[in-house]
Amino acid sequence: DFADRKAEEFRVETRETKRRLLGLIGVLALLFIGSGLLVVRHLQARIVKPLQGLAGTARTLAEGDYSVRSGYQGDDEIGALGAAFDAMAARVEFAQASLEDRYKKIFETAAFLITSVNAEGIIVDCNARITPVLGYTKDEITGQSMGTIIHPDDLHTAQDALEEILSTGSSYDKHYRMVTKDGSIRRVVINSSALMGEDGVYELTICIIEDITERVEAEARGDSLEAQLHRARRMEAVGQLAGGVAHDFNNLLTGVNGNVELARQDLHPSDPVHQSLDEITQATGRAADLIRQLLMFSRKQIADPKVVDLNARVTELERMLVRIIGEDVTFISRAAAQPGTVRIDPSQLDQVLINLAVNARDAMPGGGDLVIETRNASLAAE
Repeated sequence: DFADRKAEEFRVETRETKRRLLGLIGVLALLFIGSGLLVVRHLQARIVKPLQGLAGTARTLAEGDYSVRSGYQGDDEIGALGAAFDAMAARVEFAQASLEDRYKKIFETAAFLITSVNAEGIIVDCNARITPVLGYTKDEITGQSMGTIIHPDDLHTAQDALEEILSTGSSYDKHYRMVTKDGSIRRVVINSSALMGEDGVYELTICIIEDITERVEAEARGDSLEAQLHRARRMEAVGQLAGGVAHDFNNLLTGVNGNVELARQDLHPSDPVHQSLDEITQATGRAADLIRQLLMFSRKQIADPKVVDLNARVTELERMLVRIIGEDVTFISRAAAQPGTVRIDPSQLDQVLINLAVNARDAMPGGGDLVIETRNASLAAE
């Protein structure tokens, strides 16, 4: 019995010891699990969440919001990483702001007019050059159709170019006419290129517009001056030819006059042939006057002013003037009763009267009267 009782007591004591040992193990397990949870929560609070915050901040920064900050401050490694990240974001924000400010200054102070046009042909933005070039303010033209400033005859071409630029991303240099606020026309060259949006689609056309109106007008004036120069050179060549012809013809007249004088010496003073010789002499005299005009035209002879009776000069030229004006124009001469005399080169006077007759004939294609009148007049000195 004693042995049985001791065995029972040993079994009871063993069971109690096991129970206490299991309780201790359970307490230790709970302590271990609790400590692990505390460690996990600590790690999550100090490492995981800050890293998740930094990752979210990085995504926001990548999307273009450069004002974002991590908001994490601490003395540990994560705090140092957050501070470095915030410093980097601040530098990026400053650089972006500086770049935008620089772009805006370049845009506003550019020497050329710059506009942006969307796919509907609406002017989205423009720089300050809009005022000196077209007379509009930025507020007046922003939001308006490009048809407001493109000449109606060029608008269809501009719309086709806009469509092709936005569909292909190509660039163009084209000449257009633009209409200013006051309705005047300006000649321009527009360099157009496409601007791609964030979705990868071309959404705006950037137009750099150079006003070439003055250049076009200067070129036109240059062409006119060049044409005048060509005409002047042709006239100079004609003058040189006229001078050469005049000298040759003058030599012929000298021979004619010499033969006339020789013929006179062989005739009796009462011979009627003298009258024919006198007419030949008068004709050669008029021919000599014409030669003098040719020489003056070629600038190889200076004017020779003389005292001239206008009535007599008009009478001498009447037959020639009648032939010049033709049958459809009637020549009428009205001579002053007591005309004064003038000092002028006779050949130049003849040329003036001939030019007047030719101009009058051309001005009266249907015929009319050409009246040449001489009279005395008193002119006040200016």
